[in-house]
Amino acid sequence: MKLLSFLGLILMAIHMNIYAQTPDSLYVFDFDESVQSWTIIGDETGFRHGLAIPPQGGGSGGNPTFCLFIIDWDLEGAAVDTAYSPVLDLSELTPDAQVRLSFDFMHTDMLGDKLEVVYRTSETEPWQILVEPLPSTVENEEFVFFNHNLFLAPELFINSLQIGFAYTPEWGFSAGAAFDNVVFEVFQDNEPPQVSYISGLTSAGSPVHLALTVTDDSELPDSVQGTYLINEQANDFVLHKTEFENETKYKGIFTVEADFTGIIPVTVNLEDEHGNALLVELEVNVIAPYAYISEDFEEFENFSNDLGDWTVINVNTSSTFFLGTYVYPNQGSIPGFFVFNNQATDPPMPDTEFAYSGTNSLLCMASLTPPNNNWIISPPIEASADGNIEFSFRARSIQTIYGLDRFRVMVSETGNDPSDFVPIDADSETYIEAPVEWTQYSYSFPFEKGYFAIQCVSDDNFGLLVDSVSFNSQSVGIVNSQTLPVSSNLDIYPNPANSQSTLKVFLVDNSDIQITITDVTGQMVSTIAEGFYQKGEHYFELDASALEAGIYFCVLQNKNKSIIQTTKLIVTR
Repeated sequence: MKLLSFLGLILMAIHMNIYAQTPDSLYVFDFDESVQSWTIIGDETGFRHGLAIPPQGGGSGGNPTFCLFIIDWDLEGAAVDTAYSPVLDLSELTPDAQVRLSFDFMHTDMLGDKLEVVYRTSETEPWQILVEPLPSTVENEEFVFFNHNLFLAPELFINSLQIGFAYTPEWGFSAGAAFDNVVFEVFQDNEPPQVSYISGLTSAGSPVHLALTVTDDSELPDSVQGTYLINEQANDFVLHKTEFENETKYKGIFTVEADFTGIIPVTVNLEDEHGNALLVELEVNVIAPYAYISEDFEEFENFSNDLGDWTVINVNTSSTFFLGTYVYPNQGSIPGFFVFNNQATDPPMPDTEFAYSGTNSLLCMASLTPPNNNWIISPPIEASADGNIEFSFRARSIQTIYGLDRFRVMVSETGNDPSDFVPIDADSETYIEAPVEWTQYSYSFPFEKGYFAIQCVSDDNFGLLVDSVSFNSQSVGIVNSQTLPVSSNLDIYPNPANSQSTLKVFLVDNSDIQITITDVTGQMVSTIAEGFYQKGEHYFELDASALEAGIYFCVLQNKNKSIIQTTKLIVTR
């Protein structure tokens, strides 16, 4: 009996791991009011309904009150007394269902008395043993109730089932048994597939690469159908199942006109092997590709991960470490990259260069279930007709006590799902450790168009900061470099501007430079300065009133037309 009980516990542990959802109660018999349609077979000394009062008093088992019990006063013994349930209809269960039977019981086990659990799948069949004789429940000379549970074999609930308790006495005065709280629970997959995240932002003139990351315990089909709507015209496309780093994804491609920009409604039908269906309704945003970007994250809300055309994807969604006694909204519960302003915490933090420029940066705190797998992905970018894309950013670790934080630089020529990206160089095949000082990382983008991403892969470290991200479409490529020194730089104030602004430029060496203003497409709007300047600080006036309201970029270049820095300029009215 101990062996059977042990196996029952093992089965329960396994199935509870598989079916983590709360079980549904199929049938509950608590006998509080009556025998609840149970049938009793036996003579006048057989099972009866009433209060269970163990001869020795209470006990440790959470004793039931009303139950079905039997006390055998027959010194001769021999007869088998049985109480059994009504017919239980189990025909609606799915093939993968797991049915658990649990009950409380008390048994004196005097001189060989037996209490067994029996079953039959038809009223015309003989009873069969389901559980061998149950053990005695006498503890410290007291009669107490024990709980027993087991999962039923699938062949027991094809259509219907009856469960009974059979008591076989030998001879002995005041031998007996009781049972209560007979419960049938079902664990089955009745939940539709769940979508963890969706990747689908794209640029005009590029195919739409859509990816849904899905979780489901059941078997999923190899492909599903999606529909997208353009100009009220429905178009079908197919998404195919693929596996990527232990994740299940459905990926599909459809094409739109090169000059189309706007929102595309998309629906995808997901259904698992048990017919549990989920209709995914989403919107794909098709935007003009960026030829020029300079981002310092000043325009975004503090402590938010809503970053406009930037995409935040958190494969690791667990809680994170936080910054001691400095309180900020949702601290510890924001996985991945979010906008951080150390002056907006409560109380404000000391100025420890949490931002490279301005007050905001992106912060990715270390996950409590390492390693991190959190992404910040650029908007779609595109090179000019005769150029490459140069991109750079600055990064640093907050501290070194738990080791330097780690990241990878990734690029994609297709979509903006993590499975679309590849490391940009050999260092990103593993990871790069960010020093505690702000460090600039610069690269040549290897494709004509696509995306670049920073993937935080810290392993129980503390926090990675990212700031001053820029993309520049230009004709002169650069060698990938991770350790360019922080050198000449450019600041604008006030910014946003509506009339006059001042450009402050610091040069580390005597240099031939050019300072221009471009729009978001990379088209030059005006030239602010051009020529040879001594090292040190220089100031230039900018008449913002001559510009239409919108976003512009102030570009500092050297004599080789290599871009030293870009700074975003916002013009308001």
